[in-house]
Amino acid sequence: MRIKPIPTAAGFSIWKIALAIAAIIILTILMSRVWPLGPDYYFYYRPVAEAFLSGQTRLYDSLEAGFYNAPWGLLITIPLTWFSLYMGQAVLVVASLLCLLAAVRLLQRDHALPVYAIALALANLHTFDLLLRGQIDAFILPGLVLGYMGIRQKRPLLLSFAFWLLAIKPVNVVLPALLFLYAIRQWPRRDQLLALSLPLLSVPLAGVFIGFDWPLRYVQAFAGRPPNDYLSISLWHMAEFLHLPAWPFVILAAAALAIFARTVRRQGFTERTLYTAIALNLIFTVYANGNHYILLIPVFLYVARHSRRWALLAYAMTWTPLLRAVGGFDLAWVDLLYPIVLLAALRQVNAAEADAARAALTEAAD
Repeated sequence: MRIKPIPTAAGFSIWKIALAIAAIIILTILMSRVWPLGPDYYFYYRPVAEAFLSGQTRLYDSLEAGFYNAPWGLLITIPLTWFSLYMGQAVLVVASLLCLLAAVRLLQRDHALPVYAIALALANLHTFDLLLRGQIDAFILPGLVLGYMGIRQKRPLLLSFAFWLLAIKPVNVVLPALLFLYAIRQWPRRDQLLALSLPLLSVPLAGVFIGFDWPLRYVQAFAGRPPNDYLSISLWHMAEFLHLPAWPFVILAAAALAIFARTVRRQGFTERTLYTAIALNLIFTVYANGNHYILLIPVFLYVARHSRRWALLAYAMTWTPLLRAVGGFDLAWVDLLYPIVLLAALRQVNAAEADAARAALTEAAD
């Protein structure tokens, strides 16, 4: 009797890869048949990509109002035009899910994450909002995780790719990006240039295709045709709704940033300072929607590692969009409770760890 060879580890890997690809294909086909067309995908991303390919727009002109991303964001949306309307969106939705899972997987490499926390971080209304709109923020999230990894492992090219991703939609990741720059201030000049190489090279390269004045056109387009803010989640929207002056919130933002800067000088670049930067950016941002809140996934998972109570409280805040059913879109700003609770949880974790450290020193001294 002939004995069958024992399957090798490589053989198992091949089967796993094949099964994963098959599952992705099946899910994409299924999504193309059941998932509704998202407004952002249908009205902005796909039309702009098609108009660019046909030569009708150079970007940031009157023909593509609503496109507020860096030019290399087209590398995400142009391939979607190779498929039918519904299949293109299905590819986007499945790719977004894979980006979210990849970001969580990368976070798991350094710390064990509770299964319940992963489920709650992904299964909430903000993730649903991202997928329902047909937005691309899931491609920005890995930039935050890869940036942290690139700095901790001192891998400038990995950090450069992170900067390149963050620059696609910079408004709600400005503070983390500045923190990344602060973290590499003492790197050798060569490593600093490598860390900035991809975005710096992308700016003139984009100019070859859409004109070298595109940064100016980008600023003018954003200022002249700002995004619709009726769904904006911001303190400024709240102030307008409640008929409050803006200046107290300006002072609050300045004070919060000053405290954060002092904390960074004392503690340096850490997980906590990065996650504080993410939360603060989304609290004081000039513009955000629910789909931007998937950027808080690493913050939520960090909190869940330290406190289940705070994690459950934060998760409860992800359901505040339901209040719009009774109060209308003017209540969108209530969703700010999610990053605010996460920020409070970060401060509580910091205080608890400081108390534990002092207790340990006292015990050692005794």
